[in-house]
Amino acid sequence: MIGFAADDDLLFPDHFETLLRGLQDGAAIAYSQALWVSTDGIVAPFLTNLEFPDEFEAFRRGNTIAASCFLYRADALPARDAWPEDVPSAADWRLWHRILDANPQSPIAYCRTPTVLHFSARRKASRHSGMPQLAAFISIADSAAWWPKALRVPIAPDRTEQETFADLMRSTPGWCSHIRQASADLAARLAWDEIQHNRAATAAKDARPAARPVKSPVQRIAAEIRRIPRNIGRILKE
Repeated sequence: MIGFAADDDLLFPDHFETLLRGLQDGAAIAYSQALWVSTDGIVAPFLTNLEFPDEFEAFRRGNTIAASCFLYRADALPARDAWPEDVPSAADWRLWHRILDANPQSPIAYCRTPTVLHFSARRKASRHSGMPQLAAFISIADSAAWWPKALRVPIAPDRTEQETFADLMRSTPGWCSHIRQASADLAARLAWDEIQHNRAATAAKDARPAARPVKSPVQRIAAEIRRIPRNIGRILKE
């Protein structure tokens, strides 16, 4: 089995155990969820589900899954030195596609739980790692009082995000389970808010009076002709 651990990621203690279970049914490659962490400690789940055709097609066009989330069988490719070193970026994403293309009969296994903390790379100099999805999460967190406390971790000026979260992972009993539950609660809350927003918008639309039908020129002329006797009567009274 071959997996990767980026030098600025943190793996949950059961990371590889979870992915190994995903490969038990014959999949060539398995992946888990990542919790992305902003430079100021906002945590958000990335929930790409490659079992949905539209999400798979989006993944074909651009990567949304951290490299540390994957584990694949060594015999999924003819050679083990398969990492593409001749590309300027996204080598991991290209490798996943190569494995998927070489193993069309072996489904990819999605392990539906966070097992990786993925941080904004220093070289990107970005609070949200240059990811629009994380930027959208951060925007919500900045204005939502209900954002789960476990997903909003203060980062001291003299510490890195990795140091802060590693201490929590090591020293807080049940921390992994707690942050996983907070992630699930967040996804449920966002779905609820979306439904509430759409329901309110639909109700407001239904409450608006129906627009008057647009009359053709012939209909408008006929209406004016019908009003002539009434207008003449009004003139005579005056």
